[in-house]
Amino acid sequence: MQWRSSDINASDIQVFSRVAQTANFSEAAEQLGLTRSAISKCVSRLESRLGVVLINRSTRTSSLTDAGRRFYEYAKQIDESVEKAIAAVSGGDQDVVGNLTVSLPTSLGAALTPLLVDDFSRKWPRLTLNLQFNDRQLDLIGRSVDAAIWVSKRLNDSNLLSKRLGTTRSILAASPGYLAKYGTPKTIDDLKDHRCLDLGRPGQSRVVWRLHSAEGLVETPVECVLNSNTDLPLILAACMGEGILFTQEILVGCELRKGRLQVVLPNYPQPMDWGVYGVYPNHGPPAKVRAFIDFVEQHLQDLETIDRWSHFDRLDDKARKIRT
Repeated sequence: MQWRSSDINASDIQVFSRVAQTANFSEAAEQLGLTRSAISKCVSRLESRLGVVLINRSTRTSSLTDAGRRFYEYAKQIDESVEKAIAAVSGGDQDVVGNLTVSLPTSLGAALTPLLVDDFSRKWPRLTLNLQFNDRQLDLIGRSVDAAIWVSKRLNDSNLLSKRLGTTRSILAASPGYLAKYGTPKTIDDLKDHRCLDLGRPGQSRVVWRLHSAEGLVETPVECVLNSNTDLPLILAACMGEGILFTQEILVGCELRKGRLQVVLPNYPQPMDWGVYGVYPNHGPPAKVRAFIDFVEQHLQDLETIDRWSHFDRLDDKARKIRT
């Protein structure tokens, strides 16, 4: 059967090129922000379309076949050309204009919204922002979303391109008021006797939290007094003293710095195994998408200093001055 170039997915070629370059499926997966299984599927799909084996695999090692070495010489040129093409259209050669639809995690988006509405919009006045808040990894292409920020351990959709903007870890956090009233847990097992706040399990009061300890991964059942499909209500509830929250550190950086929350069980540090990704469809990011992702990356570095509520405090101060 004859195959045509249109039958080949360009992103599969880029994935193969990265595997060939690193000689390691896991390392390629880490660099691309994908799972190892997603990487393997891309390579297998490419081999199926070409009708040849490109990579010899074993449980521990992988190596290029003769056909794989020949194909890699061309594949790396394609990969480099794609990167150059992206750079050419995402820089100053293209204006940041038009409509930009982006998806943001609720809590992270709430912290960034004042900056996006103010600083970003002032910098790019010809760009109209459409903000969507969602804590799930949406089908960007199906929903016509130009770009998204995802906080995740891994990205599973090989049809998307991504840029890793930062890393974070899971933490337990509670307000000083809650700890003063209910006591401070000393061990993971103590969590069983506390009020807990949980994301994404509506209708379930009894859930299992998985935490790392010196002995390895520990699964502990906890009793939840509040569930939500998004994290911002849980953060607010935790600040109000309603319970202990299991979340990502980057989402409550400001609350920790301000003392509204404090880390629970600091002697059980969790690994930095969550990534913050800028994600966009694989047809290449236009300048407006690149401008948005670069802006988020720039402000992500000091997110803990951004108080999502301070903007309203300033408005209240201005209103009081006007009334007096």
